[in-house]
Amino acid sequence: MLDLADELKRLQRAGEEHHLLPGRTLGMIFQKPSTRTRVSFEVGIYQLGGTGLYLSAGGTSNSVAARRSGTPPSCFRATSMRS
Repeated sequence: MLDLADELKRLQRAGEEHHLLPGRTLGMIFQKPSTRTRVSFEVGIYQLGGTGLYLSAGGTSNSVAARRSGTPPSCFRATSMRS
């Protein structure tokens, strides 16, 4: 994994695209709101060719059930099936 990170950094510095997530949508739920963290994740996902979908922890109907069960909300399972 660290070798891959080094390679991605090298490609980024060289201005070469490195789309490892083409056509993929990644959902993001953060326990505490943080603009800096959210934007960092969105930029990273975009640089890898994907799309970031931010959902606030309190704003999803499945967020409480997900925290209790440890499984991702059903909206993420549905999104991953479409990608």
